[in-house]
Amino acid sequence: MAVAEVASQPNDGHTNQNASSYVRRRRQIWFVNITTFSARMPYQSKFTILCHLNSILPTSTVTWFVQKPFSNITEGIFRGVISDITTTTDASSTTSNLTVKSATALWRGTYTCNFINGSVTHMVSTSVDIDLLPEVITTSLLQINIIDNAGKPNSISCCVNADGENYTIAWTRQPGAKQLSAPPPQASGGQNCTTLLITSDNPNDGDSYVCTYANKINQNVSGFINVSVVKKTDKTCPEDIVANVTWLITKLGSNSVMTCPPGRVGNRTRQCLNNGSWDTVLDNCVNEALNKILDLAQSVTPRETMKYKVGKRTLISLDKKTSNHHFQSNLSAVIDLI
Repeated sequence: MAVAEVASQPNDGHTNQNASSYVRRRRQIWFVNITTFSARMPYQSKFTILCHLNSILPTSTVTWFVQKPFSNITEGIFRGVISDITTTTDASSTTSNLTVKSATALWRGTYTCNFINGSVTHMVSTSVDIDLLPEVITTSLLQINIIDNAGKPNSISCCVNADGENYTIAWTRQPGAKQLSAPPPQASGGQNCTTLLITSDNPNDGDSYVCTYANKINQNVSGFINVSVVKKTDKTCPEDIVANVTWLITKLGSNSVMTCPPGRVGNRTRQCLNNGSWDTVLDNCVNEALNKILDLAQSVTPRETMKYKVGKRTLISLDKKTSNHHFQSNLSAVIDLI
């Protein structure tokens, strides 16, 4: 339990000397404290911060803010889908409870509650850390096609955003949970990537390679790379390159799935038709910044959500000018938000 107490800070236009005296006279009446039941929260857990003010004067307003770590960005907190604020007042005190229903990287930081009595503001802060997990695992190929007896090693990788966590990474092949070894992850472009070289391993059609990330308290999340084994006797669609994307040899009636280009999340799929030709590319890639705004919008009030909607429409307008083939998936993201 972390508890902090601070003296009230007047803002009534007194000189410094009078202000100090003013605070001393009021310390016997006013004090404010903030309590969290743990300074470190598991990923996606629910936590509550309690802020309490003893005062014989009524509190007109209570506000909450969070300052993000490693930056000077401070954001107001409101009642929303993820966060909830309840405030109660009696004759001698005011209590405000902030509840966060799902602890993610967005909720890491220093929290401050402000009690406002006319021209006097009482404030106190506490820090909350979160044992994070990757929110997005980007795989080098969502589906790999291994041709029998091709003799070529396949390199696959999983990448996550560098968020300051030191994850334990394990590779396995399913089914059977066969343990595989890979070198330590490498940092590149704000991401940490772990790469597995498939040489002597002999996967079967329908197997999956799994990269699992575990945090300090053994919570974990995994990324999956499916295997399609193409035999020489199988009827296939030939390798094809469209918009600098190489679609691998794929069996008739099967889908080939590829990752999105940098700056986008989701995937791209393309079906190998039964007549041996490729269908058009189905692009489900969404602007990464757009996707983050969608996540942020879940934690604010309806009025604040409108600000994010405007921001998303602006991003889409800019995105449409430079990348028309991604416009439909971005538009779908906006519809989900609205």
